Amino acid sequence: MRVKWTTRRGLGVLVVAALVVGVGYLAFVPPPSASPENEQLYSALGSAGIDDAAVDVTDDRVVVRYVLPDGYDLKATTFLVLGAAAEAAPYTERITVERYDGQTRVNRVSANTGDVLAIVSADDPSPRDWERLQANMVVER
Repeated sequence: MRVKWTTRRGLGVLVVAALVVGVGYLAFVPPPSASPENEQLYSALGSAGIDDAAVDVTDDRVVVRYVLPDGYDLKATTFLVLGAAAEAAPYTERITVERYDGQTRVNRVSANTGDVLAIVSADDPSPRDWERLQANMVVER
């Protein structure tokens, strides 16, 4: 009988120690924060009516996952998302835009950030800029 009490006591000490460590971790480790680029891109998409998009900006790429709002044109929305991503993180190499229908990915478009910036930053993009962007885009369904 004494062995069971010691085992229970040891288990209780372990549980209390785990709780103390967990509370200490939460108290002293700051929560992760969104990067300014993530916040800028999320805000830009939200102001365009694309709510609850998932955005992830790293040093070399941008990934945007979204659900196409009702009544939005797919091609125009894809270019809008590409442009917003390029403006938020112009230093990246690649932008990937994934459109979802519920939990299912419907399509993925990937483009070079530089090609998108050539369109976004120009007052009057040339047909050659549009051709280069479309020629280098990778579209998957």
